[in-house]
Formats: sequence, C-alpha cells, structure tokens
Amino acid sequence: MIAFQVVINGKATYTVSSQSIANVMATIRGDSTINGKEPPMLDIGSLTEEHAHITWSRQSLEVGDQITINVVDVPASEITEPVAVRQIDPELIELEQRTHYEQLKKQYENS
Repeated sequence: MIAFQVVINGKATYTVSSQSIANVMATIRGDSTINGKEPPMLDIGSLTEEHAHITWSRQSLEVGDQITINVVDVPASEITEPVAVRQIDPELIELEQRTHYEQLKKQYENS
C-alpha cells in the first residue's frame, strides 16, 4: 500500500494511508507562535472519499525539530491507527458549497 511516512527528528513517527483517502494533509501551524502564545503544531490528517476526516497526529513542535515525509510502499499492517475519525455530513458540505457559490455569484454579477 502506498503511504506517507512522517519522520520527526530522525524517528519514523507515523505511517499514514487508507484505501479510501482522497488526500493527506500535513500542516505546520505557527500562527499563534509569533506572540509566544502556543508552540508550533504539526497536524496530520486526511479527507476520505466517504466524507470522513481522519486525524493521525496533532503535536507540538520545538525549535530545531526536523520533519521529513517519505512516500513508502508498506503492508496495511504498518499503517498507524488514526486517533480520531469524524464523519462529515454530505448535506452540510453541499450547503457550505452552495452558500459560497451564492456569495461569489453575488460578488461577480454586480461587478
């Protein structure tokens, strides 16, 4: 199975994939670190074709941490279990998309 192996400071920490993944996202958030309120955070998650949000990691980072993402081919047994899976209501997605469409339509039709 093709997967993404996340290596933090030289240690393979997470191997993420799924049969139904639409995409995998590794996000390093640092917006609240500028004023020293929170440390930078590493979030690793995915959206599936079935409209579920999978979370594998949400951890703080420190100055000097090194993060590497490798594309690997591993047996399914080596995939890290997610810490959370949240189903997203398809009707809610459609409503959000429709609202966004209507806002853009209004914005560009009145130009």
